[in-house]
Parts: sequence; structure tokens; C-alpha cells
Amino acid sequence: MDRESVLPWLAVALGGAAVGLLGALSFRALYVLWRIVESGFSRSPAAAVTFPLLGLLASYLLVDTFAVNKSIGSATGIVLAEYHTKGAPSLRDSVVRAFAGVATIGFGGAAGPEGPGILIGPGIMQYVARALGIRSRRGRLTLAGAAAGLAGVLKTPATAILYALEVPFTRGIEKEPFLEVVLAATASYAVSVALTGPVPLFAVQVQLISGPATLVWSAILGVVAGAYSVGFSKLYGLAGRASSATRLRGGFALTVLTGGAAVGLLGLASRSSIGPGIDLMGSVVLGALAVQSLALLLALRSFTVTATLNFGGVGGLLTPVVINGALLGALYAKLLGLEPVSFYALVGAAATLAGTYKILLAPAAMVVELSGVGFMIPALLASAVSYAVSLPTTLFRFQLTGSAKEEALLRSIYSRLKGSQFLSHMRVLDVVNRAVRSVKLDDQLRVAIEVMTSEGLDELPVVDEDGRLVGRISIDDISWLGGSRLDAPVSSAPLLSANSIGLDAPLEDAIERMLTAGIRTLYAVAPDGVLVGVLDEMAIVRALMGHI
Repeated sequence: MDRESVLPWLAVALGGAAVGLLGALSFRALYVLWRIVESGFSRSPAAAVTFPLLGLLASYLLVDTFAVNKSIGSATGIVLAEYHTKGAPSLRDSVVRAFAGVATIGFGGAAGPEGPGILIGPGIMQYVARALGIRSRRGRLTLAGAAAGLAGVLKTPATAILYALEVPFTRGIEKEPFLEVVLAATASYAVSVALTGPVPLFAVQVQLISGPATLVWSAILGVVAGAYSVGFSKLYGLAGRASSATRLRGGFALTVLTGGAAVGLLGLASRSSIGPGIDLMGSVVLGALAVQSLALLLALRSFTVTATLNFGGVGGLLTPVVINGALLGALYAKLLGLEPVSFYALVGAAATLAGTYKILLAPAAMVVELSGVGFMIPALLASAVSYAVSLPTTLFRFQLTGSAKEEALLRSIYSRLKGSQFLSHMRVLDVVNRAVRSVKLDDQLRVAIEVMTSEGLDELPVVDEDGRLVGRISIDDISWLGGSRLDAPVSSAPLLSANSIGLDAPLEDAIERMLTAGIRTLYAVAPDGVLVGVLDEMAIVRALMGHI
């Protein structure tokens, strides 16, 4: 095996190990901070209002001041945006967001402690790859870093692997980064276990039950969890829109004040409704809470999680969803008199995770890693039912329905901005990439193939001696040629009609044309027909995503 083939895997292993170390440290930091803050609540009830507000303020200011990409909110949502828009998260942004997550959660924000690990993972992976001279696998490393972050904090590697592969799409699984994800998650898990021991974050001892009745009750719980997932997803989306409207009216100060006050006031009603919820999970699964407490906490944590991650906070959403699912399952069991409560709490956690995140295998894997393989079938059944019930409603803006990433992203973003004043003023020249590669009519076909293969392009624009666009050439039409036939000029090959558009054309016209005709690339030309640049779907997505 040569050096070039080994280096990419070495980068993934080293990156995963580094993520395991840093993820464990970030979790320890937020846990210690949370314990200090929590002790302050006992001495002063007003602290329950003050500290979450300070956490959201610190989080927002950290990201706004030091990060290049100003995205805040859930770790999974941020990773999906970076992955599908082919972004490469910098180490700087990843570290800043991790600190923001520690501040959010440590000061009492209702967010998941896995957030800093998931956020720092992609940046670490990209940094190690660049340090070793590896320039490809950008998207794969993003998912591998997220899996490593989750595995290092929760210590559930199978769950982390399946999460990273399932979450990009609501109706499919991402197969290409499988090896990178497995290696990174395994390396992270090994380092985390060596530092802090092998016990998962939410490990519980649960009595296993079996029989046809159990499966029936689990399936019904899946329906309930699916309905809750729809409601929670809509609440989360509503909060996002409310946050955007608040920011437009009063800036970040009013946004953070609104979110912090909401989280803090709900924290006054019940201290268990804020913070990471690590201890709450154990109480729920053990059946220690009464029906009224379960119902109240389920309602309160649905709102505190939503407010925290939409009004300035940064953190995980996975464990809050799991905790809410456990609350739902325990409430379901107690209302119907089902025993043991712990069994249905875990099944409810899996089903709710499936319904909100639109993933099927990871929730079942989580339950197995927490409590044993005997939970797999009930968890899978409830997850499948919840997934089916909630499928039309998505929680994450950048979670796509299928593998046609670029078109689906463009269609989704355009549907939100269509008719807006911002979009109506944009022209093709505002978005076009002027660093366009092209070939001339008298260039050899060999040159065209070399350019397309080296740049990863499916086609190239063809220009005449004066640089005017005359057509385009597809790699499918010439890649089968060999020998002396590749020495022939480009003009001898079948040229496709050029999908051209003027620089001053409205961007909306370009988008409508691309979506209607299924065109992925338009070539921008000056009034005299000279090729100026290229406009593709991802260029438009990157230009518009910050204005949703």
C-alpha cells in the first residue's frame, strides 16, 4: 500500500481520535459549569432566569464576533447545511461554536451536551486532512466528524455511525462516507472510553418484556410519538420564524432577551425543564415521576429546547428529543397502566427520535447500546410507525428528501424566498462564478477530457477564438474515444446547445429556468456573447441560504 492511499485513512483515524478527546473535554467543561450554575439556583430562584439569559447572550456574541459562518441553533442543522452546500467548516468556526455550545448548555439552556462534540468534529477532521495534504473527501469528512463527536460524548458508536449516514436524507441513506464514518466514530469512541470509561451517557438498567401485546402497545406508542414529532417539528419551525421576525425588528439584543427570558421563566416553573437533562433521563426511565410531572415536563421542555436553539443558543438537539421521547413513553405507560414504565420510556425515546430526525436504524441502535439487544424489535417497530406518521413534516431545513441534493436544496430555498424584495433585486451577475473553465474549438479532445476529469466536471463550455460561447461538450459523449481519436479537435465532437443567460438577467428567471427544464448549469454571457462565468445550483444556494 503506497503513501497516497494510506494518508486519507490516517487523517480520518487521527481526526476521529482528536474529536474524541476534545468532545470529552467539552462535555466535561459544560457539565462542571452546569453543576456550578445549578447550585446557584438553590440559593437564588432568580438565577434560573438570569443564567440561561447569560448563556444565550454569550453564545450569540461568541458566534457573531469570532465565527465567519454566523449560523446558530442545533448542531445537526448546522452540519446538514454545511454538508449539503458542500461547505468546509473551518477549525475556527468549529471551535467557536463548541465554546458557544458549552456556554449555552452550561448556563442552563435546554440543549444536548453532544452539541459541542458534533460541532467541533467536522472542523477537526478538515484541519487534519489539510495538514496531511488531503484536499478531497470534504463532505465525507463532515459526516465523519459529526459521527465522531456524537460517539465521543454519548459513547454509543453504532448509534453515531447510523445517525451520520441516515440524517442527511428523510428517505434514504448516505452510503459513500460509510468507511470514513465508521473509522472516525470508532477512533473517537476508543479515546473517549480510555479517558472516561465505557459507560454510555444515558446507560440504564431496564426490565425487558416480550410477547404480542408488547408489540401492539409499542406500535400504538409509535403513532403517539409520530404525532408528537409532527407537533414538535412545527413548534420548532414556528419558533425559527418568530426569531427571524424578532431579529428584524429589534436586532440580536431583543432576540436573545426574548429567548433567554422565555427559557428562564419556564425554568422557574420547573428546574428540570432547563439544562442538559442528564439526571432527568434516569428519573424518567426508572418511573420515579408522577403523571402530572411527566406531562408538565414534556410540555415545558418542548418549549425550552425550542426557545434555546432558535433564540441565540447553540447545542445538540438529539438528546433533548430522546429525553422528551422518554417522557412521552413513560406518560403513555402510566396513563394506560402498562408495566414496566422503563420499557415504554425507552421505546418512546427511540420512536420520537425516529419521528423528529426521520431516521430509522439509529434510534433502535441507541436503545440496544443503552439497555440490550432485546429492545431492538419493539424499538424498530415503534420507530417505523412514528417515522411513517411524521414523514411529511421535517425538522431540519437542510434535510433533503432524496439524493438529488442540489435541485432539492435550490427548490426548497427558492420556495421560501420567491417573491421577496431581496430576491427580486438580485441579478445573475451577483452570483455568477467568473472562474469558469472552458475549451476552444481547436483544442484537442484529449485536453477537454483531462480538464473535466481533473476538475470533476460533467461538461465544459466551448468557445471560439474570440471567447464567444458556441456550445458545450459532455464527458459522456467523448470518454469512450481512445487513441488517435482523442487528438481530433473539439469541433469534431458532437456539441450540445449552450444553456446561456445574460449577466443582467434577473436571478429569479435563472432559477425558474433551471427548475423547470432540469438544467443544473447555466453559462453567463456578455451582450456580445463572450463567456463570462458559470452559474450552478450550489452557487445560488450558497448565495441565498443566509437570507431565509
